[in-house]
Amino acid sequence: MKQVLSFFTLLLLHFQFILAQQNIIYGTVKDSSSNETIPGAIVYIEGTNISTATDIDGNFTLKLFPGKYNLICSYITYNTYTTSIIVKKDSIRLNILLTPEKNTTLNEITILADKILNNDAGLAIMQKENKSVSDGISAELIKKTADRTTSDVLKRVSGVSIVNNKFVVIRGLNERYNLSFLNNAPLPSTESDKRAFSFDLIPSQIIDNIIINKTATPDLPADFGGGNIFINTKSIPDKNFMEISSSIGYNTLATNKTFNNYDAGKYHIFGWYDNSQNIPSSIPENPKDWITSTQQVQMAKNFKNDFQTHPQKIFPNISFNLTGGWTHTFKNNHKWGFIYSQNYNNNFNKFEVWRTNYTNNPNNDADVMLDDRYNISTTQNIVMNTSLLNIGYKINPQHQINFKNMLLLHSNKSNIEQYGTIAPLDSNRTVDKNTALFYTNTKIFSSQLNFENNWETIGLKTGLNLGYSNINIITPNVRYMSYSKFVRIQNYPDPSEPPPSFIKDTMYAANISNASTGPEYAGYRFFSKMNEDIRSIKYDIEKNINISKVKLTLQTGYYFQQRQRNFDIRQFGYAKYTQIGKMFDDSLLYLPPDQIFSEQNIGVLPNNKTGFKLIEVTKPSDKYYAYSNNHATYLMSTIEWKFLKIIGGVRYEFYHQYLFAKRNHQDTITINDKYKNILPSVNVIFNLNEKNAIRFCYSQTLNRPEFRELAPASWYNPVNRLLYYGNDTLLPSTIHNFDIRYEWYPGMGQMLTFTPFYKYFIKPIEQVMSPGYTNEITWANAEFAKLYGIESEYRLQLSTIFKNKKDSNNIFEKLSVFTNVALMKSEVTLPDNIYAASKKRNLQGQSPFIINTGMTFFDKKTKWKITLAYNRSGRRIIFAGNQRDPDRYETGRDVLDFQISKTYWNDKLEIKFNIRDILHQYQYVYQNADADTRYNKQSDYTILKISYPTIYQINISYKF
Repeated sequence: MKQVLSFFTLLLLHFQFILAQQNIIYGTVKDSSSNETIPGAIVYIEGTNISTATDIDGNFTLKLFPGKYNLICSYITYNTYTTSIIVKKDSIRLNILLTPEKNTTLNEITILADKILNNDAGLAIMQKENKSVSDGISAELIKKTADRTTSDVLKRVSGVSIVNNKFVVIRGLNERYNLSFLNNAPLPSTESDKRAFSFDLIPSQIIDNIIINKTATPDLPADFGGGNIFINTKSIPDKNFMEISSSIGYNTLATNKTFNNYDAGKYHIFGWYDNSQNIPSSIPENPKDWITSTQQVQMAKNFKNDFQTHPQKIFPNISFNLTGGWTHTFKNNHKWGFIYSQNYNNNFNKFEVWRTNYTNNPNNDADVMLDDRYNISTTQNIVMNTSLLNIGYKINPQHQINFKNMLLLHSNKSNIEQYGTIAPLDSNRTVDKNTALFYTNTKIFSSQLNFENNWETIGLKTGLNLGYSNINIITPNVRYMSYSKFVRIQNYPDPSEPPPSFIKDTMYAANISNASTGPEYAGYRFFSKMNEDIRSIKYDIEKNINISKVKLTLQTGYYFQQRQRNFDIRQFGYAKYTQIGKMFDDSLLYLPPDQIFSEQNIGVLPNNKTGFKLIEVTKPSDKYYAYSNNHATYLMSTIEWKFLKIIGGVRYEFYHQYLFAKRNHQDTITINDKYKNILPSVNVIFNLNEKNAIRFCYSQTLNRPEFRELAPASWYNPVNRLLYYGNDTLLPSTIHNFDIRYEWYPGMGQMLTFTPFYKYFIKPIEQVMSPGYTNEITWANAEFAKLYGIESEYRLQLSTIFKNKKDSNNIFEKLSVFTNVALMKSEVTLPDNIYAASKKRNLQGQSPFIINTGMTFFDKKTKWKITLAYNRSGRRIIFAGNQRDPDRYETGRDVLDFQISKTYWNDKLEIKFNIRDILHQYQYVYQNADADTRYNKQSDYTILKISYPTIYQINISYKF
């Protein structure tokens, strides 16, 4: 470890001292008569392609090597400013005063410009002008952090926390209360067991910005309670460019360790699945076609013996990114271009988990029984291969077409090893040794075609977005092995006549049944596949009308989304083959995984004993087909008068949801629900002055059941050993949302917001422990719920507060801070017929607080940039309990990230070193043992203890 850090340090110092330095030219452009700043002024160096434009506060920055230059500043209706500068070793500050041209009369000026949202200043402008309460993050801030995936990025947004390093929780509401969009087109759910999108699938390098709308407007889909998440990828560049980057990382729990690898296909290294793990074609589709023992023996020989593993050293994490853009302007000023990005990541993760299960209710008077205790080691080799191609054509910024495409390949090869004891307090307890070779491949294709038109002369705007997404998730040939032994030899009534396995009681024996199989047995195989298509159309038309001093904007549109999903599971396993007059060969149970299911151990053996056969235990409920159609239209108006802006309207949605599945061989489930909803919303904005505003917002939204939450198909998690299944009686939830927000935008990308909010839920959907069974999870409607809280966020340069000095050496000019905090409280009212421990509790999945904070140091002269970022969310109920199985809580963790970077050669070369999760604290899942829901190691019942690694990474990028 010390060698790794020493290498990184020497490399950084090497580049620091041998490469040439650049200097900073910065300043402000103002009107000479009014002393007001001038945004959009062009500042450039004569005879070069070095140029920039002033931001909304008239500020600019240029970077130059030592030498003599002519600096020119120009803006329409102003005289051009020219000055000669000599760049030496120090930064230069210029205060440029532009003088208005004399005898210039302009009736109307129309400035055509693109919205720039990939930096903090552009994002702040967007948030200020947005019709709803929103928060976000730009590519500029993403580069300052150690964030590698979109899930890492999102935890920097106000009121947002991340669960399991991939799922988004907004305002303490769990992942099912959010909607996700890529370039304004809906994203599918990536999970087989919940409604959620896994944001760790999208690399941060391709992101232009992320916007989260937390209040509704009539022009946006209303199926959310936390927020609408809009991920926007990079668009047409202003100039040709190419950038390459590569990184190498050290995982403290995984790198240089050894793990037991296995075959997952020859294309796993590229993120592609090669179909080598599919069910053999000789296995009949219908389990009824091979029910005799003779047929089951023959089918067992069709599966290859692939339970073996081999030790392999874990290599450092690596990534590579190539991004390029090209643009061309025609003689008529029409412009077209494209951006291409290829991102490759090959990472190893390792998690250590300590699991303990209890029986009986810890909150009643009965004794609590310790059921089992396991140590679980999960090693993952995750390959992510992402391709991006965005093409655009612009007549001008008011008329443009964009065609954006993303192909994402994600391959996760996991080995889950469990060692533990059943009834660990017994004198002759059982010791278990279990493994699961768990491979999943995900392929996502997303494409959007967008048309934007703005006819300013008649005050008309139109927009058309066509979207298509496909997700294909394959989990082929998950292989379970299970061995058990006693800690000492059993005592039998007549030791002189022991059973054949008497002498081997203390040796590991495979757990194999005569006629059953499942995750708790050796030789169990699991196959699943899910395919989902989403097609969407969104058309908007907007008309501006000026009535005296009132600006009226009328907007209407149509939205259509169609989802179609097929889900299928098949389950197989080995059982003991029995035949009249022949005994099963017990010695086979003591063979290791690479030998036990060899072909010579199938059927009748040469010693006239029997071996194994293959059985299928696929249930009728393991398959479902579902689709939904959502037709929506809306009317919305915006009234602007002096300091007042009112956005109000109504959205109408006609939603049709269909699902077909079998509950068993006799009963079927057919859901064919149609809902008509009228959803009003209003946003009132008082602009106190140019930089301060107050918003008042109300909206009614929905939260509909997801296909998976309705389907009876069950899904087993080998780590927490919980079984998930659906509930076809779920109803949609209605949500009333109230927000008040104060906003201050002092300029230069800075902001401060303060937002109290309140939500009232009717029939909220929660994930609950099944009252009738132990260790089973389903979904249920509560009666009512309320959630209220306060959000606050600021992004400030310290020079805004401490203005005593203006020179470039002022430390406050180099420091900026960002913080967002959310404090929340919720309460659920449960129906009388619910078998719950209490009729009132917190919402399942809701955290009482979220904290994100950090500080960035940037020296414009030396190009050093340092960022320290911190994140924490409070404990939350992950599964709502009942009288038999109480609520399960998950603790929060303190997550601290650090990054240091420096650029060279006119900002062409950048070297970054970062440390993710410096504190690497444990996370706990527990059941409470007293009235205090806070975690107490001594008194509470700890179910899971999870360790996380610290990751050291160095990244080098170069711009051509």
